[in-house]
Amino acid sequence: MGSVLVYIPYLLAAGGATGGWHFGAWRYLGLLPLGAGIAGIARCLRDFAVVGRGTPAPFDPPRELVATGLYRWVRNPMYLSALLLLVGEATLLAARVLFLYAAGFAVVTHLFVVLYEEPTLRRTFGESYDRYRATVPRWIPRRPALLAVVLGLGALGASPLSAQAAASPGPPQPLPQGQLFAPLIADPKQPHFFAAWLWVTSPLVTSQVASVGLGEDIGLVRGPRSHWQLSVAAGVFSQFNEETPSNDLINTDFVIGFPVTYRRDAVSARARIYHQSSHLGDEFILNNNPTRVNLSFEALELLGAFDFGGFRAYGGGEYLIRHEPSDLKPGLLHAGLEYRLPTRVVRFGRLGDGRLIAALDAKSSQERAWQTGWSVRAGIEFQPNSTGAEARRRLSVQLQAYDGPAPYGQFYLENVKSVGLGLHFSL
Repeated sequence: MGSVLVYIPYLLAAGGATGGWHFGAWRYLGLLPLGAGIAGIARCLRDFAVVGRGTPAPFDPPRELVATGLYRWVRNPMYLSALLLLVGEATLLAARVLFLYAAGFAVVTHLFVVLYEEPTLRRTFGESYDRYRATVPRWIPRRPALLAVVLGLGALGASPLSAQAAASPGPPQPLPQGQLFAPLIADPKQPHFFAAWLWVTSPLVTSQVASVGLGEDIGLVRGPRSHWQLSVAAGVFSQFNEETPSNDLINTDFVIGFPVTYRRDAVSARARIYHQSSHLGDEFILNNNPTRVNLSFEALELLGAFDFGGFRAYGGGEYLIRHEPSDLKPGLLHAGLEYRLPTRVVRFGRLGDGRLIAALDAKSSQERAWQTGWSVRAGIEFQPNSTGAEARRRLSVQLQAYDGPAPYGQFYLENVKSVGLGLHFSL
């Protein structure tokens, strides 16, 4: 599936057949079907594993008929989600060839379903599939689910309506603890407290670098039923050259924003408007005489995430609404995958249980012709075995690596590679 939805579209778009239509900023509407497609596929994979006790792969098919979740509304929600993802990719890249590819995918999928998949399911599940087929349409959902599926919100239907209605609304909660949208493990610009020692290779700096971050996401108010939350998030990200006599400050980024987050069951989302400004260190300027750029911008961010098992997949993007330099291209795509081992691997006194974590974060900016910056983290995360506010605090020791366009400061036109060890705190 990865080849059909990612690799082949990448080859087609990279082949240069991306002209013909000029959507301008409207192309970023493609984030909506792209996010809906990712969420829909993730939900279908979860249902195959939990309900069907199998996978979509022919060599490990489900042992039970899956008729819950999105499968309550249409019989083929995974194919519809894949089509939404392809349409989102084609819209973002304004690539005519990808729209044609999506149309071909729809035709081939329909023939596959009619000529092979449905007869196979009928032989496997017999009368139960016949009853399911008689009540649930193949492609076009019946009302009232039509709007929810089109918007990708059908993935929120994990709980029965009766269970959702059972919770009493209650008043909004001021200054809530914790986050509805969990912090991203491998995002270099996730506001939190950390210190890392890195070996860095780049056109301007090839040395040992200390990377330090200060910041946090503080909840201001949480809505009824704890489905949404408004927060303020701020962070300071600095890098120091440890191979100079005075440990020269290379760059500092200042970020402040106001996230609105949402969670229901395994689905979460974050919408954020934020400001970033970047400042070079005085010693770095004196010793290197770089070409200075006054990098400052405000951006709109939208991310959606889905939890399944110990995994979490997320995707979305950003759009710069004001920026200096004025010729910066405004688009950015952002996606990633995280894993937390459910069971502990070590116990360290009052520090609590230690669990393995791993994460991959990818960002592609329009300014760099959609070149991807890859951030990889793996390590052990400790959480105190206690109740109260301290139970939410976490400490992790992470091996970390990065390869791609520089994630910090005015060096966005340069590529950087780094590897190192970091200590990360979540308060």
